[in-house]
Amino acid sequence: MSKDLAKLFLELKEELKAELENFKDAVERNVRSEERSLRTELGEMKASLNFISKGLDDAHRRLQVTLCENKQLKKENESLRTTVFTLEKDLVESQASLLKSEQYTRNRNLEIKGIEQTENEDLKQLLEKIGEKLEEPITESDVDISHRVPTKDDGKTNIVVQFQRREKRDKVLQMARKKRLTTTLLGLPTDFPVYINEHLCPTMKKILGRAVARKREHCWKFVWTRDGSVFARRTETSRIVAITCENDLNKICADISV
Repeated sequence: MSKDLAKLFLELKEELKAELENFKDAVERNVRSEERSLRTELGEMKASLNFISKGLDDAHRRLQVTLCENKQLKKENESLRTTVFTLEKDLVESQASLLKSEQYTRNRNLEIKGIEQTENEDLKQLLEKIGEKLEEPITESDVDISHRVPTKDDGKTNIVVQFQRREKRDKVLQMARKKRLTTTLLGLPTDFPVYINEHLCPTMKKILGRAVARKREHCWKFVWTRDGSVFARRTETSRIVAITCENDLNKICADISV
């Protein structure tokens, strides 16, 4: 009986050993399979991470290039803005200088408005008559040249007189501002007011016209010219405003502090 039990026990032991070996082999196979699977997944994850990392590096590099280009563009833009500002300033100064020079060539001139042109007109005699009425004689030797110039009104012309000396022109202008002339006083068959003013260049005439319009619009009292420049004044006691260019017209406004 003892031998049978020993044999049975030995057989059972061999069976258990075989089962254990089989179990061990199965576990090892599963572990190796899982390991291969994990290695595959880890490899794929690593590849993905490398791809993402490369993409981030490329994006960062492009961002740096863009930032660098943007910085350079800002620098160039600022340089261009400075250049444009300088050019605009130079242009304004050049225009002002040109305007001043253009007006300077007229500093011995007067423009007479309101006298209709007649046949066989003698401007020499007409100027002598004007000087007589102004009590500031105008002789032939005082005048360099006189002639008619067209105006915006069809068929109407003004008289431009260039004096030999500016001092003489100023004296005649001073008297013309004190005494009001008419064509009747000059012995002409009509009865119209005669205006004697400084001879302004086209640009200054335009500025004067717009200044007068703004004076009316904003209820200012005075706009006048002196030495080829335009001036304005809101009231008798307010400060005098010089109008030397188009932008200065904005000074004629409704601001009560002016």
